[in-house]
This record gives sequence, C-alpha cells and structure tokens, in this order.
Amino acid sequence: MKKIVSLIAFALIVATVAALPAFAAEQSFGVSLRIEGKTENVYYGQVTTGSVDDFNVIKLLARVDRENDDLEITGLENGYITAINQVKAGQTAKGFDGYVVRVNGEYVPYSELGFFKLEAGDEIIVYYSDEFESGIITEVIVDTERIDQGYIKFTYEKPYSDGKYVSSEALVGATVRWYCGEAEFVYTTDGQGGIIIDKAALTSGEHKMSIELYHGNGAPAVLRFAPDYTVKVPVAIGDTNLVYACAIAAAVSLGAAVLLAISLKKRV
Repeated sequence: MKKIVSLIAFALIVATVAALPAFAAEQSFGVSLRIEGKTENVYYGQVTTGSVDDFNVIKLLARVDRENDDLEITGLENGYITAINQVKAGQTAKGFDGYVVRVNGEYVPYSELGFFKLEAGDEIIVYYSDEFESGIITEVIVDTERIDQGYIKFTYEKPYSDGKYVSSEALVGATVRWYCGEAEFVYTTDGQGGIIIDKAALTSGEHKMSIELYHGNGAPAVLRFAPDYTVKVPVAIGDTNLVYACAIAAAVSLGAAVLLAISLKKRV
C-alpha cells in the first residue's frame, strides 16, 4: 500500500514539474510599446513579457530599458520617469512638462503605474508633453475622403468648458510629412486643417505620413503618429514614371525653397 501511495505521489510531482514550463509560457504575452520623445520617436515595437513581474508598466519599461542600449529611461526606480535619453522633464518655464503614460488611450497617473496590470494586446504610449499646462492633442482625426484629389483634412475634438460636449476643430499650422518612396514632401495645414498632396507624389498604394506641431515653449502640441502610420491611395493619379516623378517633384519643391531663401536674402 505504501508503495502505491509513493508511486502516486511521485507521479503527481513529475506531472507538476512537467507542467511548470507550459504554465510559465501561458503567463507570457505581448503588448505594444511606443515612446515619443520631445522631438522624435525613440522606441516602437511589440514586447513580450518575460515573467509575472513584468505585468505592471514600470517593471516592463525597466526591462525594455535594460535590453536596449539606445534607450535610457531614468526615474523608474522611484516609480516615475524623470528623463528619456537625457531629455529631462520640467524644461518649460512653469515646469509642468514631463512624460505621460497612456494604456489603450486612457491616461494612467504615476501613482497607479506600479500596480496597473497589463493584459495581452495592450497598447502603451509614453510621450513627452506639457499636457497639464499648454495641453496636447492626443488623437488627430484624419479625413481622407478626398484623397483621390490629393486633399487630406486634420481635425480634433475639443471639449466645451462643461466637459459634456465637444466641438470639431481644424488642426491649423501642423507640419505634415508625406512620403513617396524615399522622397519626402513637407506641408503645413491651412486654416481648415487641410493639405494638398503634389500629384506626382500621389501614387497608388500605402504612403507613410507623420504629423507634428509644437507650442512656443517647445513642448509638442500634438501627439505624433506611430512610425508605421500610413494612408492608402486607391486612385493612381500619380503613377506615371513613379520613381522619376517623385524625385522631380521633390527637387522642384527644394528648388523653390532655395530660390525663395535667395530672394529674401537679397532683399535684406
């Protein structure tokens, strides 16, 4: 009888040990992490949690920091972020600027980051802003209904003072970078928040696009798009001699800028 009990106990131990790797594997999952510095994106990718300790935001950021030589996040040991890649928080006159964290679009204060439990598929964004003084637009609405004509409109929702309703506002004066292959075209949104893409750069398929806007104190006024953000152009009105057209259009834009600069210099 004792032998039977011992055999059963041994079998249970073996089964438990054998199940541990599978259990550990089930504990790991992937999340998306994007870190936007003051003037550029500094990290973007999928991160697989290594252990149950990585399930809160602070520990996950600390692990990503350790594993990437070109990324340096300070302050995490105290539960917050004081600088990323040596760009410190508190640079503006009032010192309210710093690094903000959002998970799935929702703001998470530093007091909760150490306890905030992550789940598979969560999207984490860390970004520099003066959100609680100058403010920042975290969600830009991109209207591509007239993309076949090269027109794109950018707006955002602005809440009324009562916080119950919002109005749609044009995003004016933002810098938009449009890419046609390797050629870059730079536009500024007009009074209606629109830009018109050069026909030569409006080729069918996916085009990378970025946006940026800054306050007078240097803090971002709009959250940049993810590095892989694209716009699809269904109508190929600029497909003729694609490579040459993009190159020529880019050269013309550059030449116009140079001539304008020379003209202004002569006037001075």
